Amino acid sequence: MVQCLRQKTSEELILAYKPIKIARYNIDGTFFHKSPEELLRERQFHSVPFLFGVNNHEFGWLIPRGWGFLEKMDQLSLEDMLAILRPFLTNMGVPTEVMPTIIKEYLGSSSDGQAKREAFQELLSDIIITLPMLQFARDLQDSGVSIFSYEFQHRPSSFVKIKPAWVRADHGAELTFMFGGPFLTDESSMLAFPEATEEEQQLSLTMMAQWANFAWTGDPNGKGLPLWPPFNHAEEYLEINLVPRVNQKPTRMQLWAEILPTKFGQWQHKQKGRKAQEEL
Repeated sequence: MVQCLRQKTSEELILAYKPIKIARYNIDGTFFHKSPEELLRERQFHSVPFLFGVNNHEFGWLIPRGWGFLEKMDQLSLEDMLAILRPFLTNMGVPTEVMPTIIKEYLGSSSDGQAKREAFQELLSDIIITLPMLQFARDLQDSGVSIFSYEFQHRPSSFVKIKPAWVRADHGAELTFMFGGPFLTDESSMLAFPEATEEEQQLSLTMMAQWANFAWTGDPNGKGLPLWPPFNHAEEYLEINLVPRVNQKPTRMQLWAEILPTKFGQWQHKQKGRKAQEEL
């Protein structure tokens, strides 16, 4: 085994560290009688309000560091990216032959390491977090339940001590605001944020009020709070920042809703043509 390890490059060792596994549900006839997708389609779920969202830099620092490829992100090749993404794209039913096309759609023709890193981070976030959340929200839309969605965008000022300047609202960055971190006096708490600015304190107060309202009434709106429209067919969501605003689904989602299905269709058409020729 040692001899085998000595023959591996540093890149191979890094990418092999903590292999990415996808947790799957088990249809056991007791907890799940059918797949979650079927249960959603058939409206077999409790009619309760939903509030969910993402951060604008989910794969900025914390997750890549935990997965072991943070320091290599500027040097990842197309093959390296495919190795990381393949389990997730396969789980989505994306044909292996189409996977490089998806990466190239995000990366474009840029050879700049920083630009490629940013595009790859966006792709990871879309595939693993944003798209599943968006699909879930769409599946719920016609069920009559209230849905509220958000994108947290504020980079905490505390990041200056621990994270590079290019990291925005990293995975989990919203939690300290949601749970009152700027007002916690016990600095041993992971959520404590005593150096928060006045604007960040106000952001925390606003978020605590919104989440408390939702927990109590099923609606995050309230007196003196920013308007938070429900997530309906216009797909509006709240951008949570020092100055919040309402926005609609990102234009990059068009890639998944329109462009890629067309490419999948073209690929399937070619496959059928090849199969027909082979049968002849």
